[in-house]
Amino acid sequence: MPFTIDSPNHPANTQPLPLDRVSGDSLEELSDGELLEAVRDGRVEAYGTLFTRHRTTAIHIANGVLGNYDLAVDTAHESFSSILSAIQAGSGPVDTFKGYLRAAVKREAYKQSRRRTMETPVAEHPDNDHPVEDFTTDLFDPALSEAFKSLPHRWQQVIWHLDIEDRTPKDVAPLFGLSPNALVALHRRAKKGLTNNYN
Repeated sequence: MPFTIDSPNHPANTQPLPLDRVSGDSLEELSDGELLEAVRDGRVEAYGTLFTRHRTTAIHIANGVLGNYDLAVDTAHESFSSILSAIQAGSGPVDTFKGYLRAAVKREAYKQSRRRTMETPVAEHPDNDHPVEDFTTDLFDPALSEAFKSLPHRWQQVIWHLDIEDRTPKDVAPLFGLSPNALVALHRRAKKGLTNNYN
């Protein structure tokens, strides 16, 4: 039986509206449990509503463990991604989302924290013997070089590895303690930051 809600345009109407006719705006009116059921019924955009609704909380939880905002964003996004994969595989949260998300974020944040203490920092990794700053003047025009140097070090590193050294996310992800998908998300934010600083 398809998941249904009452039509928002006819509040007095007692006939349920099929989910495939619910607009994106109407998804905002659903509870977390209803959104989860919608995702299980194939409406992945409903998960976007859950992401928007709980993203700030997830980042706050991760940042409380890691004390690094950029890494907290990566960790939160990785947690959302893993939960969606679990739902699509037939497991994951069913009725409530926030508690499940909180546990997932904390678990991922502690895992990232352990990796940071066990692994060699990216800046000291043998594949990165030379500081990024040593190369920027030679490879970039002055304005681009300044924009690059103004980025957070983590953003500089991901741009350097993927765009200058032309390495793959799969190869670079372990250096950052991230999955390849999370590294791609980090790279996307870094490139956007560079564009904003350069313009």
